Amino acid sequence: MSKGIAIFLCDITGTMGRPWVEAGYDVILVDPQHPEGVTTDRPEYPFWGRVTKVGHILNHQATWRILRDAIQSERVAFVGGFPPCTDVAVCGTKNFTHISSPNSAKRTIISNQPAFGLVTAFGFRLKIWSL
Repeated sequence: MSKGIAIFLCDITGTMGRPWVEAGYDVILVDPQHPEGVTTDRPEYPFWGRVTKVGHILNHQATWRILRDAIQSERVAFVGGFPPCTDVAVCGTKNFTHISSPNSAKRTIISNQPAFGLVTAFGFRLKIWSL
């Protein structure tokens, strides 16, 4: 059994989750650039955690099912989000009219604002979170 769960939003590479996996945590990577659907990789070593890749936008039924199950398990130790800076920073306000462009899957995540709702929903129970 893993030590807990770490969730990473807008993370195609899994680089931020790797230390958590190696420390024995299960990791959920949500990014619409992953292959469509939900896949779970077997750990390389028995003491490593599993990696679940969710290839949908955050505001998708399959994504919420995975996240809801994780939250209800009460094992979530960390949530991190890495949206494009120009989508959430004041310096990107000139781009805000383009955020809902259908050609930008990551911008769809931010334009619907569910990432902020996710952290708000259980952020007070987390010791560490980042968005």
